[in-house]
Amino acid sequence: MPGWVYVISNKSMPGIVKVGYTDRSPESRADELNHTGNPHSYLADYGMLVDNPKSIERRVHKNLRYCREGREWFRCSAEDAIAAIQIVAGSTVIKEIFYRADRDRAYHLRREQELKNERQRKEAEQEATKKRQIVEQKKEFERQLAEINARYNKRISDLTARSSDKWIMIVSIIVIAIIIDNQYPKMGWGFFLILAGFLGLATASCIIGFLEKSQKSSSDYNTKHQALITERDKEIERLRISPEQTPKSVNAGTPTLETENSSETLVSDLHKQFGPHTEFKFGVPFNNKDEKKIIFAFVFILVVLVIVLVALFANNPPYEQHKPVSQYSQSPVNTESQGKPVPRNLFENRVKKSQMNSEEAKIRKEAAERRQTDELAKETAKKEAFERQSEDLVAEGKNSSDKGRYVDAMSKLDRAININDKNYIAYLYRGVTNYRMKKYNDAITDCSKAISLNGEFVDALFYRGLAYQQLKQYKNATIDYNRANLLNPQEINVLRQRGLVYQITGHENWAFADFERACKLGSKLSCDQLKNYVGFTSKSK
Repeated sequence: MPGWVYVISNKSMPGIVKVGYTDRSPESRADELNHTGNPHSYLADYGMLVDNPKSIERRVHKNLRYCREGREWFRCSAEDAIAAIQIVAGSTVIKEIFYRADRDRAYHLRREQELKNERQRKEAEQEATKKRQIVEQKKEFERQLAEINARYNKRISDLTARSSDKWIMIVSIIVIAIIIDNQYPKMGWGFFLILAGFLGLATASCIIGFLEKSQKSSSDYNTKHQALITERDKEIERLRISPEQTPKSVNAGTPTLETENSSETLVSDLHKQFGPHTEFKFGVPFNNKDEKKIIFAFVFILVVLVIVLVALFANNPPYEQHKPVSQYSQSPVNTESQGKPVPRNLFENRVKKSQMNSEEAKIRKEAAERRQTDELAKETAKKEAFERQSEDLVAEGKNSSDKGRYVDAMSKLDRAININDKNYIAYLYRGVTNYRMKKYNDAITDCSKAISLNGEFVDALFYRGLAYQQLKQYKNATIDYNRANLLNPQEINVLRQRGLVYQITGHENWAFADFERACKLGSKLSCDQLKNYVGFTSKSK
C-alpha cells in the first residue's frame, strides 16, 4: 500500500528531525503532532511517496542509528535524513516533495554517502579476498609440512625395518604350540589355538623388541638418524622462508602479522615435536626409559599368566575328569589306558580328537532329530484332539439349535470356535442359529466367516442369502444364490428362494424359470408357486 516517508522538525528542538511514515500527507502528520505542550509548531521538511513505506522507514532508521536521539528522532540535519531516505528508496520513488529542506544540499550529501558506501564495499571485498588468500596459503603450508613429516617418518622407520620379524612370529607360535600339545594333549581346539597364539605373539614381541633395542643402540643408527633430522630441519626452514609460501600483503609484499605468527607457531610446534634431540612421533619407538618400563611390565604379565595356567592344569587337566559320555552307554566314548597318558605326535593327537568330536556331533544330531520328531507328533496329536473336541461341540450345538434350545446351542458353538477358530462348520451353525433367532446381521457375519474359510460352502451362501432376503437386501441375496447355484445347480432350496426374490423384484420370467426347474427336481412348494402363473396346466401337459 503506498504511503509517505517524511522528515519533520520543530524550531524548539534545533538539530533534531523526526523520520517516520504515514498513509496521509506529511503536512497532515505534522498537524497531528501539534499540541499545547510545545511553543512552536511541527513543520514538514520533506516527503516521499513510495509503495512500501514501512520497510523503507525501518531501513532508514537502521542506517541512521549512529545519531538516534530516541525512537523516531535523530540528531542530524534534514538534508542528512533526506539523503538516507533517497539511498534506501532507490528507484521505487513515486513522488517526492521538498517543503523546507535544501534540495541541492540533500543531493550532494546523497552523492557523498553513495561514494562512501562504494569505497566501504570495495574495501570489504579486498579484505575478504586477502583473508581467503591467507587461509589458502596457510592450508598449503600445513599440507607441505605434513608431507615432510610423513616422508621423514617413513625414512626413519626404515632404519630399523627387518624382514625377519614375521618369521620370528611364525616360529614362536609353532614352538609354543608344540610345547603346549606335548604337555596337555587333551586340550580343546579353541582353547589350544587361543593360548598358543597369545603366548607365541608375546614371545615374538619380546624377541623383536630386544633386537630393535640392540639395533638402535648402535652408532651407525644414531649417525643416520641425526643426519635425517638435520636434513628435515633444513627442508622445513626452506619451506618457511620460501617466497611462494609468503602471502602478499598491502605493504609491499611484507607478510601480514596473522600469517607470520601462524607460520612461526607451526614451525615452533614442529621443532618441539621433531627437534634434533627428540624422535618422530609416528613410526619411532619410545625412549630408553619408557621402553624398559613397558618391556618389564609385559614380561611380568607373561610370567604370571604362565604360572596361573600351569597351576590350573596341574590340579584339573582339561578333559581329564569330564570325558564325554555316549547317550546309549554309561562308558566314555573314548577310553584311555590307566596311568599317565603317553605324549603323542601333534597331528595324530588332533586327528583322533577330531574323530571323537565328529562321533559326538553325530550322536547329538540324531538325538535332536528324534526330539524334533517327538515334539511334532505331540503337537499333531494335540491338534487332532482339539479338532475332535470342536467337532463334538458343533454336533451338540446343531442338535440343540434344531430342537429350539438356542442359548445352549450358542454356548456350545462359541466354545467350539474358541477351541478351533478354523472350523467353518461351527461358524455356519452359529449363523443358522442367529438366523433362527432373527439376528440377521450376526447371521451374515458368521456365514461370511465360514465362506472366507471355505469359498465353496454352498450352505453358508444359502443362509447368508436368506439373511439378506429378510433384511430386504435383494441384490446381495441374489448374488449369494447365484454363487450357490453355480456350485450346485441341483440344489432345490436355492432355486426356490431365488425364484421368490425374482418374484418380489418383478422379474416374473426368471422366477417362473427357477420355480419350473425346482418343480421338476421334486419341490412341491415350487410346483404350488407355478400355479400362480397363467398357462401352467397346458405347459405341464
